[in-house]
Amino acid sequence: MKNKEDIENYEEKSKFLNDNGWVSLWHPDNWIKEEWYNDPSINVDRAGISMDQAYNNCKEIRKLLNLD
Repeated sequence: MKNKEDIENYEEKSKFLNDNGWVSLWHPDNWIKEEWYNDPSINVDRAGISMDQAYNNCKEIRKLLNLD
């Protein structure tokens, strides 16, 4: 995991992810979908991905859905 200050454009990426249903959990470089909290089949403590992975995933999904 990267420290917050080591993540390029952290504030921009954080805002984008928060606006699209993602939240950080336990560490600035550990992100989960907010909806996962309500899914009993997902252990959110083990489901996090890096900010860059979440950001790229979210951007790709928005592109596929023609939202960007």
